[in-house]
Amino acid sequence: MEVSIAAVSLKDWREIIKKAVEQAKRGDQQARKFLAEYLIGPPQQRLDVTSGGEKLKIEVEYVNSPIATPSLPSGTGEN
Repeated sequence: MEVSIAAVSLKDWREIIKKAVEQAKRGDQQARKFLAEYLIGPPQQRLDVTSGGEKLKIEVEYVNSPIATPSLPSGTGEN
């Protein structure tokens, strides 16, 4: 990181950011992406690898528990 900081002066960096803002306001998609990633970080990847997009059904089985498993009332929509 020190090498990159030394390579660009604060004045130059301000000019780069100012230019990127101008370009982003004119609709430059790359400038908008650069500014967004610089200001708020890159987007987090969100990929569902567990269900293929289907709703997940969570089943809990109590084993050797002294507490009885509660039953769901009829008509809750659960199978």
